[in-house]
Amino acid sequence: MDTSRRNFILSAAVLAPVVFGGCAATKMLNPISGGTDALLKGLTGSLGGSPTQALGGTAALMNIAKSSLGAEKFGSVAQLLPGMDGLLGQAANIPGLGALPTSMAGAASSFQALGLSPSDVGKYGSYITDYLGKNGGGSAAKMLGGVFKP
Repeated sequence: MDTSRRNFILSAAVLAPVVFGGCAATKMLNPISGGTDALLKGLTGSLGGSPTQALGGTAALMNIAKSSLGAEKFGSVAQLLPGMDGLLGQAANIPGLGALPTSMAGAASSFQALGLSPSDVGKYGSYITDYLGKNGGGSAAKMLGGVFKP
C-alpha cells in the first residue's frame, strides 16, 4: 500500500467518528415524542394543578436551567423537548407571573404567583428530571438534576 493511500485511510478512520458521530456536547439526540406538550400533560396528570400552572412552573425551572447551563448545554436539553422555545415564550402571557427566574432562589416566588406552593418547586424539578431520564434523556436529566437541587 502506498503512503498516500495509507494516510488517507488513517485520516478517515480518525475523522469518521467526529464527522458522523459528533462529540458528546454536539451529538444529535432523539427528541422525546410529544415534546413539551407531553411533558406538561404528564405533569398535570401526576402532580395536579392547571395547565397554566404546569406551563408556568415548567417555564420557570427551564429558564433557570437555561441561565445556569449556558446555551450549548441547554440546547441539548431543548433538543430533547421540541417546543421548549414556545413554552418559554408562552410563559410571558401568564398574568401575574412576571419575569421568569434565573436562579433557584427566585423559583418559589414564581410558583407562588402561579398559585402553587414553594414546596412544588422540588416536585416539579423531580418530575422533569425523571421524565427526561425515563424517555432517553439520561444525560440531560443529570444536568438538570444538578441545577434543580435545593
